[in-house]
Amino acid sequence: MIDFVRGKCGGRRSDGGARRDRCAGHNAGMQHRQPIENFSDADWLKLMNTNLNSAFYVARAVIPSMKARGSGKIINICSVLSFISRPSIVP
Repeated sequence: MIDFVRGKCGGRRSDGGARRDRCAGHNAGMQHRQPIENFSDADWLKLMNTNLNSAFYVARAVIPSMKARGSGKIINICSVLSFISRPSIVP
């Protein structure tokens, strides 16, 4: 994952440091193995905060400096579970 994001973002600065806010990589995700009818509101909110809201917070944190510079990339990576379903895994 780190190598993929570095490849898309152009690697590192000449001094070896990261190129701050030129590119942001986001790869947060979780699942909850339980039938949906047994899912509590707290379980649902934890899942949404991790899988959905975290992408928003990453974008909101880095977009101001990207806009000021006139460029930038945000790479959101999701799990293969985004494309398949199982009866005991939500979502």
